[in-house]
Amino acid sequence: EKSHSTGGAARNEGLKYATGEYLMFLDSDDCYVNNACELMYNMVTTRNADVVTANYRCMTENGELWAKETYDKTKYPTCDLDEANEKLFYLYCPSACMKIFNMKMIKDNDIRFLVGVSAEDAFFTTEALLKSKKNSYLSEEIYHYRRRNTGEMSTSWMRNKNFFIGMSYAFKE
Repeated sequence: EKSHSTGGAARNEGLKYATGEYLMFLDSDDCYVNNACELMYNMVTTRNADVVTANYRCMTENGELWAKETYDKTKYPTCDLDEANEKLFYLYCPSACMKIFNMKMIKDNDIRFLVGVSAEDAFFTTEALLKSKKNSYLSEEIYHYRRRNTGEMSTSWMRNKNFFIGMSYAFKE
């Protein structure tokens, strides 16, 4: 069986060298919309947020977008989380992608990715949300997430015993 690795070690290595005010992640097989960084930067700075989560849409292996947006913009409008109370909790996809993080908050709290387990970014994102002072949600679609359904499945599609052991470990941490 071919082993699949996760991005935790590579992302931690990148964190060592990151020098900007804000931090965004992009998986190698996914893509941003053209103005994604501008939208996220504007949101994080105007809202003075530590974490902003945006909308995303899935796409096929060939890059064709799924017909339906992931979240309905009218049902889940752009807001700060304290405005939305608990209603928007489920918008927080555990992925570190489709988010922008305040680098000072990440470094001050020494937030890192778990290595070698599933949900390493769920751990990172949860830590960031717990340590942040203000979180916001941007309803704009900024990220296209490639869902592979072939013999070479992406880590996010694997559902074997090791996947669930890794998930359990990440959430316990």
